[in-house]
Amino acid sequence: MNMFKYPRRLLPQSDFKIINEFDSYDVLCRYVQYHPVKSEDGKLSALAIDVDHIPTYSTNKIPPSVIDDVLIVFVNRELYKIKWAPGEDPLEIDESDFYYDDSREYFLFRIFNINDFEGTYPIPFTNDKSKFIFKFIVKVIHDPLRVNYSHCVFQIIYFDEKGFQTKKPSQNSLEKVVIASIRDELIKISKFSLEDFN
Repeated sequence: MNMFKYPRRLLPQSDFKIINEFDSYDVLCRYVQYHPVKSEDGKLSALAIDVDHIPTYSTNKIPPSVIDDVLIVFVNRELYKIKWAPGEDPLEIDESDFYYDDSREYFLFRIFNINDFEGTYPIPFTNDKSKFIFKFIVKVIHDPLRVNYSHCVFQIIYFDEKGFQTKKPSQNSLEKVVIASIRDELIKISKFSLEDFN
């Protein structure tokens, strides 16, 4: 039987607002399925980043969340996915709805180190760096859930060679170039505890 009550800090109240601006000290936390989370050089392992999830990468903002919140697992995953809109009351979460998975590892990074991160990509696909003339920018978006007010995601915005916003590349090989750039940046900026930021 679950001995824990669901953290009140994660439940959005009806008077809460969508967060449109982040503070410079705000951190995002992401759990990983891969073990160990660190590579031999002490950095985040590339294998710890599930690249299939990067286009909208799901994370928890600290504060108001705390690191232990990413250890929460919902018995019914659909319950976790319900979006919250301002004015809505929180869901009532019973102790039987979730449990803590202490085997989960995680990493953290400051929002301002990834928000507005930009890179380039080529169309059509090529390894010739001189052809990388299309641009993308990563945005961190507050995406609160009925059971997790701290939930944030990535949004990738694409631009053509003239600087106009455009659609996501239709070729998988092109999207992989963008995702690889974001993965490499996450490896560069990630930490493994809040104390590591001091």
